[in-house]
Amino acid sequence: MNFQEITQFEKKLYSKGIKYVAGIDEVGRGPLAGPFVVSAVILDLEKIFSNDFQEYVNSIVLINNKLSNNPISKGRNREKSKKEIGEETIEINDVQNKDDLKQKVDQYIQIRDSKKLTPRKRNILSDFIINEAISYSIEVFEPGEIDKLGVSKLTQKAFFQSIKNLKIKPQYLLTDMFEVAKITKQHQTNIVNGDDKSISIASASIVAKVFRDEIMIKMHEKYPNYGFDKHKGYGTKMHMEALQKHGICEIHRKSFEPIKSWIKGN
Repeated sequence: MNFQEITQFEKKLYSKGIKYVAGIDEVGRGPLAGPFVVSAVILDLEKIFSNDFQEYVNSIVLINNKLSNNPISKGRNREKSKKEIGEETIEINDVQNKDDLKQKVDQYIQIRDSKKLTPRKRNILSDFIINEAISYSIEVFEPGEIDKLGVSKLTQKAFFQSIKNLKIKPQYLLTDMFEVAKITKQHQTNIVNGDDKSISIASASIVAKVFRDEIMIKMHEKYPNYGFDKHKGYGTKMHMEALQKHGICEIHRKSFEPIKSWIKGN
């Protein structure tokens, strides 16, 4: 998925005069422990689709293509290829000295589904997205509320709340398949694998993932017997073995199996 592909939904909306597009995504639907987190992000589409920004994107793509097809790796015309690619890189870097746009482009083109990024890269991009976004929100729902409402009702509440808490009212929503019931269908698109196809949804997925992971790392300090810093509350073999040995703790979801059955059995 290249940059032009991952911005295709935003570009179509922007061409219709829609500037404020909120990408929304969640993390933590399936774990046995820990909170459910939703993020909404509105990126600066005027910046992303400006001529200068798009020129940098095209230049970086051109250089990357030249490097990947470069005869240096095949042992032919080494000095000539180095010179050609190096000169083009220097030309772009000269413009970089005038502003920080190229540096920001370098970050933007790395935004993708949070699951496809290393933890370190996610952390870097989350900070970048938060600083670059026109508006963003993060909503956190604790295990007790998950048990009370159930995941489906809670997801509706969480998505709508994330929209309401944006400082700028979005004109349109992009979500990863999920339809927000309180928003008209004319003002949202629910995309299959949306976090891999929309830069706005991908940005929300990164922000939500990093925020929840940080919570689970802190929970590990409070409940060190479960390995929350490693599996983040998901039902891994390590987590299941810890449950068998230590039982449940305060942040486990009592309505989720097999915890629900264990409680009834005791």
